Amino acid sequence: MCLRYQWEYDQMDREMIEVEASRTNGADGGITRDQGEQDAFPASLTPITILVAGQRTIVPSYFGMTPPWAKDETFGKKFAYNGRSETINEKPTFRAPFREGRRCIVKVVSFMENLGQHRWLRVMPAPPEKHIYIAGLFEEPNQFRTTRSHCLVTTHANEAIEPYNDRMPVILNERAQAIWLDPNTKIFDALELLKPYPAELLQFEEIKEKPRQQKYLDFG
Repeated sequence: MCLRYQWEYDQMDREMIEVEASRTNGADGGITRDQGEQDAFPASLTPITILVAGQRTIVPSYFGMTPPWAKDETFGKKFAYNGRSETINEKPTFRAPFREGRRCIVKVVSFMENLGQHRWLRVMPAPPEKHIYIAGLFEEPNQFRTTRSHCLVTTHANEAIEPYNDRMPVILNERAQAIWLDPNTKIFDALELLKPYPAELLQFEEIKEKPRQQKYLDFG
């Protein structure tokens, strides 16, 4: 699974995301006021890219996809921050967004796999690339969320990540991004994109951190 990633503040309008964050029960979603890299966990408010009238558009979204039929607002951060590529076409939480073209891209500078004991495997793009583009699904605003909400799609780990975790996010190259976002893409063609990303196009770093504030980790 993937429950943590890093994104850049300049991806979207500063005022817009801060206003949306303040509307989400007064929570800041883990956002700091500093420019540059931001940390995202389930329940964070982060940018996603969707297709609006045929144009790629960056919008704020809650990390943890929350369908309108959910029992309460905590559903997404507990159960739907990741969707498995093998079952997104079957499970009710993910089936409708996938089949109805509510597909998104989450642009990140890195993502992290939890190794336990405050240790993480940080995965970054190999130079000269500066970003990773992760396949996601999203729901429109509803009675639980004033913004869209999203999940990351995961697949089997490649050979470099497999010793640490058996899953990794689906990473899309430029051609695959266009296919994934297009609501007219056939289901079979979209499923064909959901494969492990080549290890040689990524770089890895093991890091150890001090214990983090519980408010950003209380998503289970």
